Amino acid sequence: MRNCSGANPSRRDAFAHVRRDSFDIGLTQTADGSRQHTVAARIGELFLLSSTAMDDYPAWRFFPSRLPAPSWAEDVLRAFGDQAATISSIDNSGVGSDDALAAVRPALQSVGFEVEAGKKKEQKISRPVLFGDNGKTEVAYEVDGYFEAGKAVLEVEAGRGAANNADYRDLVRASLMVDVDYLILAMMLEYSGGGTQIRSFAQTKKRIDAIYASDRLKLPLKGVLLIGY
Repeated sequence: MRNCSGANPSRRDAFAHVRRDSFDIGLTQTADGSRQHTVAARIGELFLLSSTAMDDYPAWRFFPSRLPAPSWAEDVLRAFGDQAATISSIDNSGVGSDDALAAVRPALQSVGFEVEAGKKKEQKISRPVLFGDNGKTEVAYEVDGYFEAGKAVLEVEAGRGAANNADYRDLVRASLMVDVDYLILAMMLEYSGGGTQIRSFAQTKKRIDAIYASDRLKLPLKGVLLIGY
């Protein structure tokens, strides 16, 4: 599993740092063996910085903070981490929630998740909330994925997810679903649109932290795995 516990620079920042230093080297070093050695060392540094930043993707936090994340969280985080080059909202513009879900679908399915495959009725996944006459499902909510072994529901939100309160909606819906103990909520790290920049993961992290820190609202969930992609 990738180490995502710290807040380290993005790959973009790492590359900017290396480019600036490499330019300085070109101005100050002589064209002898020492310069060649220094440039080679800088190239190695480039890969090291890039590798380190990639190892910190995705960002994540498990709630409540007094408990460790379930063992299956490692598979989920690896699924997102392995697709960093494709779905990272910091390094890629125009990435949507459908793109992110499609990218992680194969890895999640390989460990037992049911994952939405499309927008047609037969491709969608739903979880029951209420039952009516003869035990038929009367109310159900559509979800992006479900992990039966861990009783965990997956929701991947678009860039304006926090601004549109999608995180609150997902928390409420997951709390009402039958056989759901955990919510896996994936939010964009960064989204720019309409002249504004939204850090959905950071906003949602504060909101969930406030809920668990307060005694006024008790969620019936065993935990929430928040992922920043």
